[in-house]
Amino acid sequence: MVEEINGLLVLPGEDPVPVRFENSVKAIRALIGGHFQAIHCQTIEEDTWLLCDDDGKYKGLDPNFMLQGDIFVGPVLFVGSNELGDDFDDISRSAMKRIVAFMPLLRTSMKKKLWRLIRNEE
Repeated sequence: MVEEINGLLVLPGEDPVPVRFENSVKAIRALIGGHFQAIHCQTIEEDTWLLCDDDGKYKGLDPNFMLQGDIFVGPVLFVGSNELGDDFDDISRSAMKRIVAFMPLLRTSMKKKLWRLIRNEE
């Protein structure tokens, strides 16, 4: 297991920022703000994972962005996985670049979906 890893932290309304943190549940919870769930993001890259607060929607956290048909709220951490796929590892530079490049579109998509929900069109 790698002791420290590089990830990409995305806070609601802010630009994604690279972060280096201890590869532990405690450190991830500190960044995310609580118990987290891990979602495989093959649409970004094969070894990319999204970590978010498991109860963020119930807690009423601020909307962040929409990806893979879901709206994510609160802090979101993107990480990679090791070759075996059984542990978190550094996020790749290409995945970081994709996330940074597409974040404005992901947020626009979220705003459109939220607007349709408010207007009761879905």
